[in-house]
Amino acid sequence: MESLAAAVVSELERDPAELIGHSAGGAVVHAVARRIESDGGELAGLAVINSSVPESTNRPAASAPTR
Repeated sequence: MESLAAAVVSELERDPAELIGHSAGGAVVHAVARRIESDGGELAGLAVINSSVPESTNRPAASAPTR
């Protein structure tokens, strides 16, 4: 997956990137988004439709501030 993400990132022509993935493509765009951010790039948007995020990258949601 990482080599595929690297190949996609190398073909992107603009920053920030807008990504969308459906089904298995959701895992691909998630890997691409992680690669872009780790390379110091910027994302304008990421949409994952009818897909799930790989278990190893699940992070708990930030909690709402309390008063």
